[in-house]
Amino acid sequence: MAKEAQAVQKTEEATTIMLPQLQDLVTTGFENVGVDDTATPFLKLLQKMSPETEEGTADYIDGAKAGGILNSVTKQTYEGNTGVHVVPCTFRREYIEWAPREASQGAPIARHSSTSDILAKTSRSQDNKDVLANGNYIENTAQWYVILLNDDMSEWTPAMVSMKSTQLKRARSWMSMIRESRAPVMFSHMYKLTSILEQNNKGNWYSWVINRGAALDINYETMTGAQKDSEIFKAAYDFALAVKQGEVDATELHDDEVPF
Repeated sequence: MAKEAQAVQKTEEATTIMLPQLQDLVTTGFENVGVDDTATPFLKLLQKMSPETEEGTADYIDGAKAGGILNSVTKQTYEGNTGVHVVPCTFRREYIEWAPREASQGAPIARHSSTSDILAKTSRSQDNKDVLANGNYIENTAQWYVILLNDDMSEWTPAMVSMKSTQLKRARSWMSMIRESRAPVMFSHMYKLTSILEQNNKGNWYSWVINRGAALDINYETMTGAQKDSEIFKAAYDFALAVKQGEVDATELHDDEVPF
C-alpha cells in the first residue's frame, strides 16, 4: 500500500506544477524587451480581394486562399474549415483612424479609446464609412490578444485578432461565451477559430466562427495545474499584463477582413 501511495504521489508531481499567485505571475528576464524588439502577428482572415490570394502579385503567398487564416509574421496559412486554436488573453475595443486607401501607408493614423467622441465628428460616406473632415475614416474595432497554439499544443505564440464591421457581432458572441464560463480570468479556456462564407445584398465575404473548447486544467484556489496547461496559462497571463502595461503593439495592416 505504501508503494502504491508513493507511485501516486510521483505521478501527481510529474503532471502538476505550482503556479505563483496571479499578481506574481510575471515572466522574468524580459525586463528590457520593448515593443520594437518583437513582432506580434495578426491572424488575418483572408478574403477574395486579399492581395495574398492573388497569384502574380508581390504579396501573393503560395497556398493562401479566401476563407483561410494567415499569420502575418510567419506567413503560415491555415485552412478555414480546420482553423486554429487560441487562448484569449485580453480584449480592447478601439476606434482606429485610417487614411484613405489610396493614400494609406498600411498603418493606422491614430487609435482612439472606446470612450472617445471621435465618431461624433464623422459623417457617413456613400460606401458606409465614418469619414472625418480631413478625409480619414474611423473603424470601430475589437482587438483580441491571444495565445496561438499549434496542433498538439506543444508550442504557442502571442498573436492578435482584429474584428470590425460585420465581424463585431462575432466579437460580442465570443465575449458572451467567455463570460458564460464564469472563470476568474479570460484565459481559462481554449477556443477554435474557423471561417464561414456569409452574404448579403452587397456581396459575400468570410466571417469568423468561434467555438469554445476545453478548459485549461488549473485549480484557481491552489494555483496548481497540469504542466502544459500551466505553461499556457502563464504565457497568457504574461501577454495580458504586457498589453495592459503598453508593451505590446503590432504593425497593423489593412486586412481586408470585410470588403464593405
